[in-house]
Amino acid sequence: MSLLSPEFLARLAGLSLRTRRTTAARERGERRSRRRGRSVEFADYRDYARGDDVRFLDWNLLARLDRLFLKLHHDEDELRVHLLLDASRSMAFGDPSKAGHAARTAAALGAVAIAARHRVRLAVLAEEPVPSSPWLRGPSGLSRLFGLLEAVAPAGRNVLNEGVRRYVLTARPTGLLVLVSDLLDRSGVLPALRALVRPGLDVHLVQILAPSETEPDLSGDLRLVDSEERTGLDIDAAPRTMVAYRRRLAAYLDTIDSFALARGFAAPAFLGLFALSIPIVLLFFLRRRRDPVEVSTTFLFEEALREERVSLLLHRLERNLLLVLQIAALFLLAAAAADLVFRLPPTAGARRVVLLVDRSASMGTRDGAGRRRIDRARERAGVLLESLRGGDEAMLVAFDSEARVLSGLTGDFAALRVALAGIEPADRPTNARAGLAAAAAGAADAEVFLFSDGAFPEVGEVPDSPLPPALRFVATGGDSANAGVTSLEVAVGLDLPPRCFVGLFNAGAAPAARTLSLLRGEAVFAAQEVSLPPGAGSGVSFDLSAVPPGPCEVRLEPADALPADDRAFFILREEPVRRILVVTPGNPLLERLRDLHPRVEVYVSAPDAFDAKAAATFDLLIIDREPPADPLPARPALWIDAVPPGRGVTLAPPLANPEVIDFDRARPANRDVDWSDVLFARASPILAERPGLLVPLVESAAGPLVAELTADPHAVVLGFDLSDSNLVLRVAWPILLANLLDQATFRDSPAGASFARAGSVLSAPLPPEAARATLFGPGGVSFPLAPLSDRTVAFAEAGRAGFYRFEFDRGPPHAAAVSLLSPEETAAAPADHVFVAGERRPADPGSVEANRPARPWLLLLALVALAAEFLLHTFRRRR
Repeated sequence: MSLLSPEFLARLAGLSLRTRRTTAARERGERRSRRRGRSVEFADYRDYARGDDVRFLDWNLLARLDRLFLKLHHDEDELRVHLLLDASRSMAFGDPSKAGHAARTAAALGAVAIAARHRVRLAVLAEEPVPSSPWLRGPSGLSRLFGLLEAVAPAGRNVLNEGVRRYVLTARPTGLLVLVSDLLDRSGVLPALRALVRPGLDVHLVQILAPSETEPDLSGDLRLVDSEERTGLDIDAAPRTMVAYRRRLAAYLDTIDSFALARGFAAPAFLGLFALSIPIVLLFFLRRRRDPVEVSTTFLFEEALREERVSLLLHRLERNLLLVLQIAALFLLAAAAADLVFRLPPTAGARRVVLLVDRSASMGTRDGAGRRRIDRARERAGVLLESLRGGDEAMLVAFDSEARVLSGLTGDFAALRVALAGIEPADRPTNARAGLAAAAAGAADAEVFLFSDGAFPEVGEVPDSPLPPALRFVATGGDSANAGVTSLEVAVGLDLPPRCFVGLFNAGAAPAARTLSLLRGEAVFAAQEVSLPPGAGSGVSFDLSAVPPGPCEVRLEPADALPADDRAFFILREEPVRRILVVTPGNPLLERLRDLHPRVEVYVSAPDAFDAKAAATFDLLIIDREPPADPLPARPALWIDAVPPGRGVTLAPPLANPEVIDFDRARPANRDVDWSDVLFARASPILAERPGLLVPLVESAAGPLVAELTADPHAVVLGFDLSDSNLVLRVAWPILLANLLDQATFRDSPAGASFARAGSVLSAPLPPEAARATLFGPGGVSFPLAPLSDRTVAFAEAGRAGFYRFEFDRGPPHAAAVSLLSPEETAAAPADHVFVAGERRPADPGSVEANRPARPWLLLLALVALAAEFLLHTFRRRR
């Protein structure tokens, strides 16, 4: 019993549990009940009625008053105590942890109950369902309760709503129930609390919060990681942010308090105001004017008053309309102040609503009035939330290139408003299909409201998730002039100078004159004036020869309606020294490769001297005729008159003087390579055991003479010996090697420089001596990363354009860049309709329908009651 000390247990022995409701106990016990029963403790008298047990007659009163009275006694029953303990991962926070406080609280309540000889049951609410304990009673039951509480380990997501519903359905509890939790649930806790409102159950809530949650000590740019969902949130923990957090926390707790007090788990505002009815009634009797009337005698009136004394007050209240109107007005005012007390109960027509909010880059566009589209979308979604009433449920989904459910179906509208206020546009394109699929999967047969500018292509059928029929497109945004950077290509290679190609597009209705600048840090290396016709694009090229390696940026100025597409970022890598390993039994033609290029190092090895570990450090392997005995490392390779073993590829018998009939100019390995003047004395067609194993690069009538293997690592096979061809005498030979080297060196980037589009995965190799990595993104936010099995680190949530930096505990850092580069987001003119599953959905030009709140109507009725009371009082005085 390490949870509670013996001294504390001794102090608990003097306490008892009391319930506010009459509970339907099945067994007799030692607890004093509000019901009348057969205990030895006297409670009251009542008149004898025919059929009552004559054993409980008071014979002394019969002898004194000559009337039959029945003695009533307090009943004694057994109280059933249900302890529900939250065991989600968030309960592990705090020092000491919230879970420890929760366990000690449950242990103390259980000890008090068991000491009073009540029955206790413990239910642990965890992601993985845990069977409830049997009914515990007596010293052995207390020991077992403590053992169960000590074994509780917080883990998994918060399943408070599901766990409470499951317990209520299976246990059907009566008696006293205590829920011990932090009540922090992204989907809201009101559904769980509603499930606990049932006859015969007295519910109490014990909320445990850590000081770091009520007064968090945070500062600077941080990435907050949800302990349960493992999702990240980038924040600037400035003082204003912390003030807003405390305000949100207070609103969230007030919602729980209001619900609990309103359901009796007595709304203070209601009770406080309605308590004023007591002095009103007293003043009514005190101010009552009594006119003197002389009668012959009053004794008959005295007898009549004795008989009617009980109902006299009610008769007076019924006859006095002024008092009724005053109390009615007070009641209405109190109801308007209490608000939650008078929400309409759930009905068969309760609404299920999905709020689908577009947060792609185009939602950051500022329209003619200067407001962002996302602000208007949040405002209209908030109006819809205000229209919902008791029994309704709503779900919140935000989407850009991917969808995220911010809140499942819940009736906790305060929590939904908090989540809605936090939606901000990301520098990502739109994927409406993902958002609609999430809405369909999360709430079938619900009304779906799509808050978007409609700047996305037609959405077809969503696989495995039929779209809800009740889909409304709530249009957001107005006309705005916008031009942006829509494409970027950086070409760096052995056979050409480095250049940067920038694609621009003007989505406005008027010509746009802009300045496009190339920056390295804050230094401007080049700038060009561009004139963009309306609804058309243009291209600009920059020479990167004089630009030092490092983070570079292209910037379109001045900024316009959508700032996210006015900039693009890339990392210009230092041109590396390429290393080639030639494995050959001896070939003078290959040894001449040493003079291929000043930044290319060529090493030659015989097949029997091949070292696989050393070969893994080379950019390109050339295997000439005779493969080595050791397995090759996973590196790009050029196979000459040989094929990789075990790849399902073989060489056919050689043909004499085969002719080239076609070659694939679109493949990167064949870029600028002209095979038309290459002759072959002998060559072997390359054969594959099944389709899809290779891509022909050079075709002959008998089959491909040069082919590219589709398997990783990348490999190109030449079906001929170099001495049987004039390839090495043609310019195609050095260009082919340069292409293969470029592919090998920049295989992770299609442009020869490091950049990625927003929403894609950023990755970096982990240095051999490193064990941990941290990614620093725009604004100083940071993300700890765990190494993957292939010794790389990856980050899949790069939703902000800008520069990123991988830092390792050991080894040099690695830089990356992210840009929007989306023609669809740049050309994001607001749409008047969208096509979903082949059906045209017109934009909703009006406001979202709203149920009128009850408070204005209550105040109006109270004013009417007061006016009626004033007119009636004035009329009586004049009469």
